[in-house]
Amino acid sequence: MLQPVPPVSEPFDCVVARRVSRDCLVSFDGRRYSVPFAWVGRWVEIRGTAQHVVLVGEGMELARHARHTRARLVLDPRHYDGTSTAAVLAPPPLGERARAQLATSYAALPEPAAVTRPFTRYVALIEEVAR
Repeated sequence: MLQPVPPVSEPFDCVVARRVSRDCLVSFDGRRYSVPFAWVGRWVEIRGTAQHVVLVGEGMELARHARHTRARLVLDPRHYDGTSTAAVLAPPPLGERARAQLATSYAALPEPAAVTRPFTRYVALIEEVAR
């Protein structure tokens, strides 16, 4: 018969179900969010709250990420750690280069307006190559 509904910790405005891809990611709101590797190939429920993207599997919270960030790829390195399960092999440990890339803060990147170059520079490059 009917059973009590578990309490919801915070209200959400969107709920979708997604299958976790081989790279331990799910898509939601135009971004990709990491999920613990043991959930590869399984379905998770994604709840979009005002501040977070909450990933739920089998009734328990698997992960929580900030919502509406500038980053299009939101990773938690802990999701790639652990021992293999009967169904999923654990990812190999990250190498030195990958660890260095993850340590780099996206906030340290310049704003796009600061990256633009004057058109005259491109004209000079084309003229140089044409010679």
